[in-house]
Amino acid sequence: MSFVGGRSESLLGAVRTAFDPYPTSMPSGRGASLVTARETSSGLRGVANGSCAEGDEREGAIVIKTRFAAIFFAMTLGICLMPQASDAQRPRKIPRVAFFTFDCTDKTTTWQAFENGLREGGYKIGQNIAVDCRSFSPERDDLVREIARNLVRENVDVIVTPGTQVTLAVKQETNSIPIVMVAVGDPVGVGLVASLARPGGNITGLSNMMPDVAGKRLEILKEIAPDATRIAILFNPANAGNVLDVKATEAAARAMGLTTHSLEVRAPSDSVDAFSSMTRERDNALFVSSDPLISRYQQQIVALAAENKIPAIYAHSNFPKVGGLMAYATDLESLFVRAGSYVAEILKGAKPADMPVEQPHKFRLIINLKTAKALGLKIPESFLLRADEVVE
Repeated sequence: MSFVGGRSESLLGAVRTAFDPYPTSMPSGRGASLVTARETSSGLRGVANGSCAEGDEREGAIVIKTRFAAIFFAMTLGICLMPQASDAQRPRKIPRVAFFTFDCTDKTTTWQAFENGLREGGYKIGQNIAVDCRSFSPERDDLVREIARNLVRENVDVIVTPGTQVTLAVKQETNSIPIVMVAVGDPVGVGLVASLARPGGNITGLSNMMPDVAGKRLEILKEIAPDATRIAILFNPANAGNVLDVKATEAAARAMGLTTHSLEVRAPSDSVDAFSSMTRERDNALFVSSDPLISRYQQQIVALAAENKIPAIYAHSNFPKVGGLMAYATDLESLFVRAGSYVAEILKGAKPADMPVEQPHKFRLIINLKTAKALGLKIPESFLLRADEVVE
């Protein structure tokens, strides 16, 4: 056939053998001449000498239609057999991770630590993973839940939540999207996971508490302020982790023969009222729980402690850097590195239900010497040698 040549002709020949009612090769003679005539442009009217009957013309049309169908089948078969793009050649879906933080414009050391954890797991932001930063207000759980609902609608792959309050709020909105929590005080006690070894749901991650940490903080406080007998505890009652932290601190204080005085902070004015109450109750030392809301008021709290000459130990490492006396706190950078690793493992197929919740491996002891001097406290050399960081 004049419009089919080369390999296509060979393929067509094979197809004809299977599908033509007339063989593609015939014995020489009149039959061969007839087929040749039918393949010419005049074949629709019969043989050129006009000797074919009307039946031959119909028979010739059938041959043409049959061979047209064969050609169409061959072309379709060829297209179907063409190499398709492999899975490796198709663009892969870039996973999306939502990252809750106070301020998305502030790329703090914890954000950098999280990036490092992702990178160790084989993910680099902007290349093979997208991280959407979502800022939140610690006193507005309703807004956190609204953000979480939007993330569920957007079907993000993983949500990273810092602290107990945020994690509890997000948990109310999804039981399917994996959640990696960071720096949660007692995830079992507040109902986030079934157990540390087997979380059992869609949440796993990092705790910032160890069973004996409350007692350890009080021991450090007594070492620096040996005359302390009445310990005020500043905490956020809306934070379930803080509530458990207060109970642990009260129990440790009783075991050491100390008296405690718990004070709630929900707003900036509460801090002022709390220090007034400390003065009335003659509290002579202070422990401040780790909480996003309290951290937001850290400058005010540190200033009030200095004004009232009260030695304080903080559960967040940032307080001594802004003038607080000292902190015995989880190494947050290491927690966020591990959070990045958890996310990478989940994206590779790990299930949060089967990933044990990690407790902190390292606490940092930080002391501000300038504040200690202003309070008239003498810091033993042995204490300075143990400190992970000395602010001067």
